[in-house]
Amino acid sequence: MTGRLFGETAQIQAFDRAAPTGLDRALAALVKRAYLDARDFCEQITGPEQDRDLRGDVKRAIVEAGLGPVASRFAGVVARTVPNERDSANHQELSFENVILTVSRTPFAMAALPEAKFRDTLASQQQGLFREYDAEPDASTGLFAVLVHGSPHPFDLVPTFLRIVFPTLGGVHGAGIDLYERHPALKPQPSTRPTFGLNGPRLRPGVDVVGEGEGRGS
Repeated sequence: MTGRLFGETAQIQAFDRAAPTGLDRALAALVKRAYLDARDFCEQITGPEQDRDLRGDVKRAIVEAGLGPVASRFAGVVARTVPNERDSANHQELSFENVILTVSRTPFAMAALPEAKFRDTLASQQQGLFREYDAEPDASTGLFAVLVHGSPHPFDLVPTFLRIVFPTLGGVHGAGIDLYERHPALKPQPSTRPTFGLNGPRLRPGVDVVGEGEGRGS
């Protein structure tokens, strides 16, 4: 096994030790639900052309706004709002034990994360976890985790992938934790129920959210 893969295995183990039981599933459910909520919001206020431009930003806002309420359900998890260097935008960070977690959307599962100084700063704190032959992360080393999600089309109603990854400088990362594999009940289920809106009819995938057994609406 290469030093990189060995380091990533250690990171996954460190994350699982630190994260309260159920936190990863709750975060995955929040992000998955945001795809439908963003569709509903955008179709109320825009036409199809504007929807395409707006939906990604609305999706991000829904996810960021939901991180605090999710954190409040788990002992030891703290959410805080962090501005960027120019104070022109904010992002949410969840912290628990030595872990800091953020959420990002990427075009495909293994794509590098968008360039951001705060991500490079956080990633630089965990470089030791990628040293060759590291079997265990140093307990004093901070672990930076990112829940990445995305889909190939802006109008997709579910994320194609949901993963927790551990980026290095430049946003490069390994496969991390596949949350659909870890929590199979969250995997999208095909449905024959059509939904209608400004963008025309399409099939609504099944939705499983923590505390709910079925998709929204009928």
